[in-house]
Amino acid sequence: MAIGTLWKRLSSRELTVFIQALSLVAIFFEGYDQGVMGGVNASPNYVAEVGIGLPDGTITDTTHQGGIVSIYYLGAIVGAFVGGWIADRIGRINGLLVSAVFACLGGALQAATQSSSFILVARVVTGLGTGALTSITPVYIAEVSSAGHRGGFLGYVFIANYLGISVAYWLAFGLSFVDGGSSAVRWRFLLAFQCFPALLLLGGIKLLPDSPRYLASVGRLDDAREVLEHVRGSKGPEVQEEFLEICAVAQGAKPSSPVQFAKILLGRVNKVDSPHLGRRAWLCLWLQIMASWTGITAVTAYSPVLLNQAGYSAIKQNGLAGGLNTIGIIGTIISAQIVDRFGRRPCLIWGAFGLFIVNLVAASLYEGSRQNPSLATSIAPAAVTMLFLFNLIYAATWGTVAFLVPTEIFPSEMRAQGNGFGITGWAIGVGWTVLVNPIMFSHLQSRTYFLFAGLNLLWMPIVFLFYPETVNRSLESIDAMFASDSPLYGKMEEAYRAGNGNVLAAQRANEEAYEKTEKQSYFIFDDPSGDKPVKVDPDVSFREGLAPDGSTTFCPRLLLIDYKNKFGSLSHINALNVGEEDAPVDSTWTGPVSEHLQDPIPQSSYHARLDAGEDEEDEDDLDVEMDQGEDDSVPDLTSSIRFWSDYSRVFYHPRGLHRIPDPAEWEREAGWPQGVERFHAYDANQAVLEDSFRLFAEECDLLQGVQLCMDAPSFGSFTVSLLSQFRDEYPKLPVLSFCSLSRHDPAEVNLEDTPGCVNALNDALTLNELATLSTLVVPLQSPATWRHGPWSEHLKVDSTHPYHTSALLAAHIESSTLPLRLNASVPCSTDLASLCAQLNWRGNTPFVALSGAFPVPPSPLALDKYSFDYSHPASLPKDKSSVPFAQRDVYRGLDAREKAAVQSWVVDAQSELQEPFLTRDYIDIPYPIPSSHPQFFTNLGVTGRGILSPASTRVRSLPTYTSLRTTPRTGVLARSYARLVENIRKRAVGIVEEVGIERDVLTDIEEQFWIWDGAYGGEDDRDEVWGEDEKDI
Repeated sequence: MAIGTLWKRLSSRELTVFIQALSLVAIFFEGYDQGVMGGVNASPNYVAEVGIGLPDGTITDTTHQGGIVSIYYLGAIVGAFVGGWIADRIGRINGLLVSAVFACLGGALQAATQSSSFILVARVVTGLGTGALTSITPVYIAEVSSAGHRGGFLGYVFIANYLGISVAYWLAFGLSFVDGGSSAVRWRFLLAFQCFPALLLLGGIKLLPDSPRYLASVGRLDDAREVLEHVRGSKGPEVQEEFLEICAVAQGAKPSSPVQFAKILLGRVNKVDSPHLGRRAWLCLWLQIMASWTGITAVTAYSPVLLNQAGYSAIKQNGLAGGLNTIGIIGTIISAQIVDRFGRRPCLIWGAFGLFIVNLVAASLYEGSRQNPSLATSIAPAAVTMLFLFNLIYAATWGTVAFLVPTEIFPSEMRAQGNGFGITGWAIGVGWTVLVNPIMFSHLQSRTYFLFAGLNLLWMPIVFLFYPETVNRSLESIDAMFASDSPLYGKMEEAYRAGNGNVLAAQRANEEAYEKTEKQSYFIFDDPSGDKPVKVDPDVSFREGLAPDGSTTFCPRLLLIDYKNKFGSLSHINALNVGEEDAPVDSTWTGPVSEHLQDPIPQSSYHARLDAGEDEEDEDDLDVEMDQGEDDSVPDLTSSIRFWSDYSRVFYHPRGLHRIPDPAEWEREAGWPQGVERFHAYDANQAVLEDSFRLFAEECDLLQGVQLCMDAPSFGSFTVSLLSQFRDEYPKLPVLSFCSLSRHDPAEVNLEDTPGCVNALNDALTLNELATLSTLVVPLQSPATWRHGPWSEHLKVDSTHPYHTSALLAAHIESSTLPLRLNASVPCSTDLASLCAQLNWRGNTPFVALSGAFPVPPSPLALDKYSFDYSHPASLPKDKSSVPFAQRDVYRGLDAREKAAVQSWVVDAQSELQEPFLTRDYIDIPYPIPSSHPQFFTNLGVTGRGILSPASTRVRSLPTYTSLRTTPRTGVLARSYARLVENIRKRAVGIVEEVGIERDVLTDIEEQFWIWDGAYGGEDDRDEVWGEDEKDI
């Protein structure tokens, strides 16, 4: 077994202890380094060696002394950022390994110091290692800890901080007796001892597993899950839910660049992708600076001076100084017990109040001894008690929390790098105070404590107003707090509660864009009387607009792209477009103009009915069943439909409509490159993303993602080009793509059928590109390939008529994504990132199958029989024995009896798949059937249940079942495309030339489909299909 996998032999408890032990070593190094210079500065030999004083140890250049101490923190600042950047790219464990190398080298160089310049360089090198260790270790601890124990875990690890400081002081105390304290061993051994913990870290760190959150961010989801389950010691639902949260945040995560640090501080980072990173950075910086200015550095580094002012001898000074830092260990143990119980904010606020009192009392006592030296001996014990009490309170509150908060509030993909802002604040604060402490104490002496008392009083309202509470909240959910534009704590809490603080059930401000759609009218679910709660949030996908009569309506946030001749009468009927098309055109031509205008396309009969107010009954409550005797028949629109816009029920924003110039006859069979060129030519004039998409995106507080529906034969390469441009600006946003394919089955197309091969190859190219650019892809087989069966016995669907087929597909697409548009208060509401993370939790299965029953059959126990698979061609054999990798089912509009029957059926039929990989959403909103919907139902009543009335009766709503599944069956589809591409590449050179794709590109695409086949559980059997001599022609 490799060294890197030895942790698998350990139990969960043993692994946790091992992680804590090596984390203790890393933090011990930081603590030791922080305290070691107090003993070094007290060595006469060192003072003379580096030229900061006299041979007897008297320091004459306090500025030079402070500079040597504080330059270490300059290295720590650089090390924090560089180390975090490295850890976000090569992993937390490898980052710690590199950090330990610098720490060990720096310690050795310091011990070998020959001059002032020498130790300055050595201190910088050590600072680089310390900054990186201190930046990465807390992040690693936070990422392997559970939400309820994260603070305690870090608290116990930070015991090592005070342990390191204490060891440094006790060693200095012991070495002060060697040769009367004048030996070089006194300070060289102190500095060389730093190498000991660094060497321990170098020898043991590779035995630990990397953080599951880092592993997920680089796509190693199986490894991430294994580590998470091993650390938690369980595979239960809570662990699986945590894993899905991690996947949801890691989905599409893109590491930040070093340049981004400056942009973050200036607040110039894209708020859509990462809201208010600048605010988070400044919170971390100032939290650590405030912690340093509580007075801790004065107590830690200059306690011998303070004890000397209290009247103690040199031996007692060093002994008590070591005891002062030892008491910090007890404080850290207290912190581990209270930080997860009371929260971060109470610890900081009450800690600052306690330090204010202690500083005030200590300053008063020291001032009393200065004014009346005869009382110094009697006052000394009380003054020393205050110093001990100060360290105890600081270690129990600020000493841990100031390092904890920066590890929690940054997004996963830059957490180690983001924690660098906290370490920078620590380095600035400690370096600043260490530099000015000698100056302050030489001028103000013990009155400096009055200054620290006042600052602690100031820190309390700052923490109360601006700092968030992160206790018992998962790292992934804390992002919700920063959705608020206000920096105030109260507003951040409101934002968190509004989103439920749950990555798998929140992020309410959403965006969905469709390339082409049939109809949406969620606003009809609103209950104006307020008698029923509104379950669907229209703000998710719609924006407010005005109808022609001036009443309020909703228009979709939609980019609708099609050829001009497909828009029909929409250009001049859409009320929101009035006036825009008739705007005067500026021209330099002043001569006569001859205009040839095409007659406007007349309004459809259905739109005429809407304008006449003959469709008002559609606004009634859809859950109310109509009386049997009421005449509710509606005319069938099928014969009158000319364009898809003829049955549209919504108004569109003008910028959302994109009319692509109709291709000439010779362009209609154009290859892949021509579609790319067509997009760039159109975008050069229209700026689709800049002028259209951004309009909708900027309306959203937090952009959730994009839903895209497209037709591969008509717009394959065009859509891929649009999506590529979109990804340049929005690399992390989830994209859910529904891709309608051609009618040519890749498993059955014949090489003699050139048009069929061209279309099938275009499907393969489109799916390959969409899988790279999208988060999930749902392939949809052409309606021409649908085979009727039990699923269609209540439907008279004309599979050749887009009016019918688009209605059927829209019912399932709308139902499968309905949980994305529910109000956050509805239990089954979710967001796009969570949906994608659940269905592609393996990270290498981007294709998802759509299936369902429309309507739900009279007997839900026959649901499997009445369901139809819209994603896999009929030629694919049904494998009922295979278990899906993940599945999300939506049951809508079921009554209590039907719901109970479905739940019983699920237990029997889907017992192999359990939560969280199987999710069942029961939504009591049936699928609405407005008057624009094709009336192709047979033997259905007004609620879609059974033979209740004649066929002429209007169906108002239907119970619907829809499922999105990641299933092994998709592997067969991937294999079919792999063989198709391979066959065309080897045997149909003319087809390759006609499509316009290089053969090397086809080779890559073929290999990718074989990879997907393997990911879905298939086996690469190319040798069985083609002979070895045929594999590479």
